[in-house]
Amino acid sequence: MPTTCPQRSAHGKCDVRPHSVRPRKTGPCFPLTVARCHKHDCSFTLYPPAFGPYLRAPVMALAPDGTAPLAEKTDPDRLEAFEGTLFQAALDAERRKAWARDSRDGAPDRWWSTQGRHIDLALRLLGIARHIDDRLRERIAGVLSIDHLFLRDQSKVEKSRYHARAGAVCAVLRRLQRSATAALRLFFCGRLIGHWGAPRNWDPRRQILERLPFRLPPIRAPA
Repeated sequence: MPTTCPQRSAHGKCDVRPHSVRPRKTGPCFPLTVARCHKHDCSFTLYPPAFGPYLRAPVMALAPDGTAPLAEKTDPDRLEAFEGTLFQAALDAERRKAWARDSRDGAPDRWWSTQGRHIDLALRLLGIARHIDDRLRERIAGVLSIDHLFLRDQSKVEKSRYHARAGAVCAVLRRLQRSATAALRLFFCGRLIGHWGAPRNWDPRRQILERLPFRLPPIRAPA
């Protein structure tokens, strides 16, 4: 349980206590705790690492404590960290596994239109969508600790081929580490593209509610 809230001021101490529990039909497989600060009169929900508000799937497959689950075997492709996540659409598309376009064979749980939307979001999150400004792409590259030129190259894939776009997404995912910090970096990229709000992370060791547990690279001056 955090000891400070998002509204904490420089001079005022917080009084954070458990307030209620929120069952979830999707997302984490357990109810979420809602905390309330009685000093600053605000409530906020506590999410496990890799999950955020309204998400039905995490951005990375992590245990509730932020560690990587033990796997029976190591995947040399390094994509097991994204199985069952927001990036599942891209993983399936790279394997040329298209989601259902109709319901002839029953009621599918994954649809083609949803797959396309998820791939488009993944392209934007990773800074490889074609329409992204190059300065924003450079910023995302810095957050993800990935070479900017590599992201620029991945943004040049054939737009009309869904498996090619998904392949560009997977090429970037293979370069990401599997950790709670890496998941937070993805959330911050979502903040940069305007898809999510600013993420906050509670560090129980230092007792700090921090905006970023990593350093951002400096912004390069325009040439």
